[in-house]
Amino acid sequence: MTVRTPDTLTGDYLDAWATASLAGLRRHRAEINRLNVFPIPDSDTGTNMAATMESAVTRLREVQGEAQGEAQGETGAHAAVEVAAALAAGAVAGARGNSGMVLSQILRAVADTAALSATGELSARTVPVMLARAGELVLDALSDPVEGTIVTVLRAAAEGARDAGAADRASLSDVVTAARDAAVAALAQTTGQLAALSDAGVVDAGGRGLVVILQSLVDALETEPGSADSADSA
Repeated sequence: MTVRTPDTLTGDYLDAWATASLAGLRRHRAEINRLNVFPIPDSDTGTNMAATMESAVTRLREVQGEAQGEAQGETGAHAAVEVAAALAAGAVAGARGNSGMVLSQILRAVADTAALSATGELSARTVPVMLARAGELVLDALSDPVEGTIVTVLRAAAEGARDAGAADRASLSDVVTAARDAAVAALAQTTGQLAALSDAGVVDAGGRGLVVILQSLVDALETEPGSADSADSA
């Protein structure tokens, strides 16, 4: 069911985003694996990203289970912070491979930004901060960052979100959609940025996984959390 898009990413919407991302990464796992020709052609980027997101969602479900009987299910500031923290903890603990490590740092950035937000939620103003923070964490975590990979796609997403957020009355949906669109454009350019990708005629596998995750966020904002359609897109 399509609903009015929210003004902030509450706990319910963060949950829906993670759930949709897991479904999307599973659905595109084989495609992303086939794209994996750099840095090592071991065809496991899709598998590793899906496994890492599964670990994140599993940890969230564990935390929610422990919270039964309390204020579980509320969409207030604390709920958003707790959802983000659980996702980050699960991803960091269960990160698989280089791509999983990168994904864990993106979720860590979500948690960091939610924790520093005045409301504990992510708004149109804070999403660009979140994506920029993700880029910083990923660069810090990689021993040898290379352009033409998820590093480039993530930076483009952050810049797209920042530019959209600078407009008057930009909505959360506007900012997230701009981030997705910028990532899609940057992903298409990766083929010409790395010889290995150019030789194989493919885009970067990790960058493709990031596009799936950003598309999942766009879709999550357009769908009522908990509905049958909330995890069936991307």
